Amino acid sequence: MMTRRLRMGALLTVLLMLAVAPAALAAEPQYFPETQHNLLDPMGGYWQAHGGLPVFGYPISEAFAETNQDTSGTYQTQYFERNRLEAHPENAAPYDILLGLLGKEVLAQQGRDWTTFPKADPGAAHFFAATGHAVTHTPFWEYFRAHGLEFDGQPGYSEAESIALFGLPLSEATMETNSSGDTVLTQWFERARFEWHPNNPAEYQVLLGLLGKEATMSRSSESPFQPTVAQDEAHAAAMQLYAIFNERRQAEYGKPPVAYRADVQAEADAIARDIYDAHTNGGNPQQFLTNSPERLAKYGNMKAVYAQFDAPIVAQCKGVDPVKPIASAYSPVVANYDFSTLTLGVSTVHNGSCGKSITIVYVLGY
Repeated sequence: MMTRRLRMGALLTVLLMLAVAPAALAAEPQYFPETQHNLLDPMGGYWQAHGGLPVFGYPISEAFAETNQDTSGTYQTQYFERNRLEAHPENAAPYDILLGLLGKEVLAQQGRDWTTFPKADPGAAHFFAATGHAVTHTPFWEYFRAHGLEFDGQPGYSEAESIALFGLPLSEATMETNSSGDTVLTQWFERARFEWHPNNPAEYQVLLGLLGKEATMSRSSESPFQPTVAQDEAHAAAMQLYAIFNERRQAEYGKPPVAYRADVQAEADAIARDIYDAHTNGGNPQQFLTNSPERLAKYGNMKAVYAQFDAPIVAQCKGVDPVKPIASAYSPVVANYDFSTLTLGVSTVHNGSCGKSITIVYVLGY
């Protein structure tokens, strides 16, 4: 069917409206100029509810599809200065967002086996038999118990809720030099690293190590870690599609990931808006698709313009695979092309069959 649509050599045009499921947003979209990354739900609501900037730090990537090395599952993932969040829509709240075990991971990257660290006396205060370590430094224990993931409905945090946020201790409190060059009292946990900075104001004397930055130091050239512009919900959904497209392209065809270009993106967004306006106002959307090669030619040699109609983009839509929610919007033919750039043009959001819908144009080639 697709071959019958090929025109002008490799040009392929099909009109698309992507449905986005309704969601109870817990947080407004935020853009952080400090790191040039976006924070949107479901990560945004979780970030705000469980400690925000002091606990997680700024986002250092966009949300993207990543395979978890421990489970081999692929999840929407976002890295922050101090941790990693994974979306698990298959789980009931509060387990629909899970934290990465970055304490363990960064220790492994450093070639350090936490199981060989000196253990605590079992009679020590706040001893955890599961790992053989204790949280005996009073400021660390107070910080540990003052934070947690709320899931019992009771005031304050239980020990189990604190463990859910930070994990169990993996070391005793010892002097170490951190990635910033400061030698400070340090204690490692499964999901965090506590540091004691006694010369800081009281509220900043216990700081969490920048484990997210340390774990991703070698990944700055990857597209999700590249600086980007402020996105609304629709644009963020499109970028998730872009990430999943790349993940499937690599896994299924062994093709390298395609790059993102902001200049082409701006033109593709304009085309998408024109298509959307024509569709909603009784005009001819096909005209704008037909004219899009001419509008995009100044950016290079176009290989294809591809789109599809009414494909769900998020897992909450009925019958959508939560791991690869945009599978029905994914074209194996296009994914197997040899090209260097994929651009997603996004229109204004409007009501649709799955709560909201957006118009997307994939511009392939260059």
